[in-house]
Amino acid sequence: MSDPYASPKSDLDKPVETQMGSLEQGLAGNYQITIGGILKESWDLVSGAKLQFFLFGLIYIAVMFLVTFINKLTGLDGQAAMEAGDLTTGFMLSFGSGFLMMPITMPLYAGVVYMGIRRAAGLSFSVSDGLSCYKQVIPITIVSLLSAIIIYIGIILLIIPGIYFTIAYMLGVPLVIDRKMGAWQALETSRKAITKHWFTIFGTFIVLLLIIMVSIIPLGIGLIWTLPFAAIVIGILYKTVFGIETNH
Repeated sequence: MSDPYASPKSDLDKPVETQMGSLEQGLAGNYQITIGGILKESWDLVSGAKLQFFLFGLIYIAVMFLVTFINKLTGLDGQAAMEAGDLTTGFMLSFGSGFLMMPITMPLYAGVVYMGIRRAAGLSFSVSDGLSCYKQVIPITIVSLLSAIIIYIGIILLIIPGIYFTIAYMLGVPLVIDRKMGAWQALETSRKAITKHWFTIFGTFIVLLLIIMVSIIPLGIGLIWTLPFAAIVIGILYKTVFGIETNH
């Protein structure tokens, strides 16, 4: 039985504009990217993809609401401790709950990224594709946990290292999803490849962040366009740097 939410085939038969990279070329830095090029190609692919991302977004919101409710109910959000004046305990509870909930929340983030990758590759995609990332919950959780810890330490160390690792590890989750890499291998592969063009990729995500911030202004309606756009940007970047192996 066909998936009723799958995007129509005719909408996906578009020419692939950026050159498909490879693992070897990515690690060597042999890929060409421009801020305008990535954003333009990604924006062109938003048309026809919004419904699938919107439906997945509803699931994402529902799960996050449930997680927030559980944290509130159990006191893991740290709010009660903060209201009692124990800021340290409150912060530690809030921080710790984020890590505890990673097996629930991070496969959803990975699902959005995976949908963006499939869109970038010109493959059909659906809500079920996004949810399929729960099959890789352990490696996704591990890579997310490792990157979060390293980024957090980097932020403590004068902020700049944290910014560097935030960008450098951007393709860690896609490598786990698409190439089935182990967590540390994925993070190091992402870091080595992105470092070669770090400032261009950093600039791309700064512009993307500004676009998303502007899209929030009219009652958040613009997010219907910009959130799929953001996922596809990651997909296009991944395709350009490493190529895409997934064909299922």
